[in-house]
Parts: sequence; structure tokens; C-alpha cells
Amino acid sequence: MLLREVQWEIDSMAFDLPAGRGTPERRALLADVLVKLADVLRPPLVISTETSSSSAPSGTEVRLT
Repeated sequence: MLLREVQWEIDSMAFDLPAGRGTPERRALLADVLVKLADVLRPPLVISTETSSSSAPSGTEVRLT
């Protein structure tokens, strides 16, 4: 659903922005939707703790979501 929303907003903005109809509010809305999409598409950050100086057991991973 989010991909379709982004597609529709980008298509609409592609016509409206050059015509001067891309208001700051609409541009901000599109930017917010793009950030949400990026958050969904971006894989979670995985930090491996496989170092000799770590107190965690070897092979331990920390996932930040």
C-alpha cells in the first residue's frame, strides 16, 4: 500500500511541481512519505560483536530496528 501511495504522490508531483503547484505542504508530505518508505525498505542495522575485546560471546549480534 505504501509503495502505491508513494508512486501516486510522485506522479502527481512530477506534473504539479514544474507548474508551480507544489506547495511547501505538499512537498513536506511527499518527503514524509518517502522517509516512511525508506524506513520500510532499509534492512535493520546489525552490529556484530565478534571482537576479541568484547565481553559478549563470540558471534553475538545486536539488531537495531
